[in-house]
Amino acid sequence: MQKFQTLIIPYLATYHEVKIWCAGCSSGRSPYSLAILLNEAGILDKCRIYASDFNNKILYKATRGIYKIKDFNEVRRRYRLIGGKRDLGYYLKRHGNHYMVEKFIRKKVVFFKYDLVKDEPVESFNIIICQNVMIYFNYYLKYKVMGKFDKALKPLGFFILGENELILDDFEKRYKEIELHSKIYQKIG
Repeated sequence: MQKFQTLIIPYLATYHEVKIWCAGCSSGRSPYSLAILLNEAGILDKCRIYASDFNNKILYKATRGIYKIKDFNEVRRRYRLIGGKRDLGYYLKRHGNHYMVEKFIRKKVVFFKYDLVKDEPVESFNIIICQNVMIYFNYYLKYKVMGKFDKALKPLGFFILGENELILDDFEKRYKEIELHSKIYQKIG
């Protein structure tokens, strides 16, 4: 997320409205973390984060924004590593053996069911984040899903992959890597 802060947030600050899609969001930690970063950059109000997964049970848990207290110290450590500006308690409140993401952060994330392989492309976005999902797909499925992302991403939009993922050769000419080995790509046109 440090690269996101230094390479993308300044660019987003110039936009009037920002739409972000976190595909394969699982428990929701990633879109909530993103909302916290955008809040600290002072641009959350003009952003809308859409988070999708194909599993209804996971989506239900993600929408609630409730996580086990045992995970809190790791979240706090990562928050400090990326240069978090506040005490994490500003964003997460303890409730017994759990902590809950504050409502003002939760309301900026819209969760929806979406199957990357079967469903049609969705609206156009400024940023698409799909980390550690496509590593489970064969080449045919990667190609199919990448085609959907390509249609959904606006020109000059950003596409972010997981650490062990690569953009497919078939799409390489349409994207440039923002920084060597960053896994952050920008759509050329």
